[in-house]
Amino acid sequence: MTCQNYADLGILQGSFCSSGFIDGHSPSDVRHAGWESLYIYALIGLVAGVGIGLQYGSFQTIGFKLARRLRYLQFSSTMRQGADYFDKAKNNVGILVAKLGMDTQLVQPLTGDLAGMVFENIFALGVALAIALSSSWKMTLVVLLPMSGLVYTEYYQHHKAREIAVQQVKGDKEAGKLVAESLRGVSTVYSFSASKRVGELYDEELQGPEWDGIRGSQITGIGAGIAQACFFASYAFGLWWGAYLIQKDELNAKDFSRVLFVLSLTATFLGQSAARCGEWSKGIVAASDIFNLADKVPKIDPYSDLGVKLTELRGDIEFQHLTFSYPTRKDVLVLNEVNLIIRTGQTCAFVGASGCGKSSLIKLLERFYDLDVPGASIKVDGHDIRTFNVKWWRSQIGLVGQEPVLFEGSIAENIGYGKGGYTSLEEIETAAKAANAHDFIMSFPEGYRTNCGGKGSQLSGGQKQRIAIARALIKDPKILLLDEATSSLDNKSEAIVQAALDEIMKTGRRTTIVIAHRLSTVVNCDNIVVFHNYGSGGNIVEQGNHDDLMALPNGRYRQMHRASQARE
Repeated sequence: MTCQNYADLGILQGSFCSSGFIDGHSPSDVRHAGWESLYIYALIGLVAGVGIGLQYGSFQTIGFKLARRLRYLQFSSTMRQGADYFDKAKNNVGILVAKLGMDTQLVQPLTGDLAGMVFENIFALGVALAIALSSSWKMTLVVLLPMSGLVYTEYYQHHKAREIAVQQVKGDKEAGKLVAESLRGVSTVYSFSASKRVGELYDEELQGPEWDGIRGSQITGIGAGIAQACFFASYAFGLWWGAYLIQKDELNAKDFSRVLFVLSLTATFLGQSAARCGEWSKGIVAASDIFNLADKVPKIDPYSDLGVKLTELRGDIEFQHLTFSYPTRKDVLVLNEVNLIIRTGQTCAFVGASGCGKSSLIKLLERFYDLDVPGASIKVDGHDIRTFNVKWWRSQIGLVGQEPVLFEGSIAENIGYGKGGYTSLEEIETAAKAANAHDFIMSFPEGYRTNCGGKGSQLSGGQKQRIAIARALIKDPKILLLDEATSSLDNKSEAIVQAALDEIMKTGRRTTIVIAHRLSTVVNCDNIVVFHNYGSGGNIVEQGNHDDLMALPNGRYRQMHRASQARE
């Protein structure tokens, strides 16, 4: 309600009531009534000031506390999901980052200042109606009749605002995805001189949310216009019907003015709520997304306490009838009837062309995915790994990939991450020495406190890889998985890293699986398994030690090894 509206109402009400109380009483009575009103309003103002201060302060505090809890709930629920969740296009990392940044900000007003305003308005509305009905129920019902249109308008606004909010939030997240991906790959953007093009794409992504915002503002404008019309219609009905009731001696000027005043406040409260309909709708959509995610319990649940935890794990691995397709590509077989036994303490190498399922076997062993083909299973020490407690099982495995992921923080923090961050500096140094990393770490001025930088940007490829190996070793895994751990390194770095790996594999205390394209790194393995994909999923075509496989005249391994030697 604008100041002009209040001025108009004051003129109308003053002109109508000028022949009432003031003209019909002596100056002393008017002065006495004025002082009485002053005291009453001063008291009301004091109580209202304290109450509103406490109300908004309390709701804001609740809002910030809830926002923190919702952020944790959303992030922890996201991290709880299985690998198949992140494979879906709608769960692109950029979108998830945008959601984590936006959703709680949209929800916070629902329990902060917006919730305080709604609480205040509902309370004030109830009090206003009680006063109006007690003063004159006949006049109140007539005045409220046109206001029913205002209630319907608010309902319609809220319904449409929620539809628009869904599209607007979706568009904002798509734009956020583009930002996250561009910043994450900023070097690539620079190398192709694509900075301007990325900015143009971002502008295009913003067009959807802009149009949704315009639609929302148009609906809000129409609703505001209808609300104004309903308000003045209600006031006109009130003046007309009030005059009639006064003429019939069924209403006095005092009650007449009171009913008009409190019901005008009622319209104001409804208008305030309607003005923030879009904000409310966005918050509800975001809250719905958060709680739907929290209710989503994955089949492979790393937070569950259920499952078998063996007192001692030896490390015998048996792959039985493995046939597998990724959940997002059900029609493409990755593995087809793979059968393999790896004994405790053995070092087994997986070799073969790209796309024959070697890394998929690692993912299945880690239980990033589950087998859903009848008869297919992975057993360790005679137990199906699907019966193991997920967190316990993964704690028994050390994984080193081709591209080591290091986090912003010190070298010590990154190595200690292998045990969840709960470890001593002595354990960290022991793992670093085993990974042939201790010497170069100590050559830094800050030693183990040296910051790795984002994605390990402050370290060379070989240094990052050795820290990744130390991180895998610190929990003393019974099974060690090396997924092309040296393939991205130069010859010098590869030799250093490979020397560390060879020393680790000599201990015989753990079962080791090595995936390698450089066959020179696997010649000493106990068993070399050759995979090939003939178009119907990867399968084993040969296995044995290096000498056995090289003795096969037309063997695939022999051909691969000779081709590898020619390249090197």
